[in-house]
Amino acid sequence: MAYVLGFFAADGYITVNKRGGQFWCIQTTDKELLQGIKKVIGADHKISIRLPRKINENISYRLQIGSIEMCDDLRKLGFSERKTKNLVIPNIPKKYF
Repeated sequence: MAYVLGFFAADGYITVNKRGGQFWCIQTTDKELLQGIKKVIGADHKISIRLPRKINENISYRLQIGSIEMCDDLRKLGFSERKTKNLVIPNIPKKYF
């Protein structure tokens, strides 16, 4: 799970839709990696395909999980909706380092 958290820190995000639904997502070009993450967390969610918008871009894949509880847990660890410019090392108990 520590690997999943680290991968989320690099390539993931939290989003809230207009109706208040909360989702955490990971997007990458490595579909097998997402399948592994999906297995580790025990999710049955679909992995969606994101087609390139430009000629030089690759196909990417996204795992999106709607869970207020999981989003709240990520926030408690220090993640936020706009983490790119304000990400700090999450507050993880020392026994997991």
